[in-house]
Amino acid sequence: MARRLTAGVVVRHPGSGVPVFLAPESDLPDWASGLVGAHALDGDLPDPPPQHGAGSSKTAWADYASAAGVDVGAHASRDDIIAACQAAHVPTD
Repeated sequence: MARRLTAGVVVRHPGSGVPVFLAPESDLPDWASGLVGAHALDGDLPDPPPQHGAGSSKTAWADYASAAGVDVGAHASRDDIIAACQAAHVPTD
């Protein structure tokens, strides 16, 4: 399910480097996943998983990143996923 933008944003297309305006109320394109912060996307994010201890698995973090629109590779570690969320300005604590 595509996330919808709640605000207009400008991001650089990762393939061309050209700035692209994404209009409010439009669907977030797959290529822009992880380039737009959660503050500009609709829907409430679940609370982030803990970073240590029970509930802090790679799967929990991958599910959270996906819900936040942060694209991470299948081989990313839990710490890589947390770093990707932080880079996308998605809350991690």
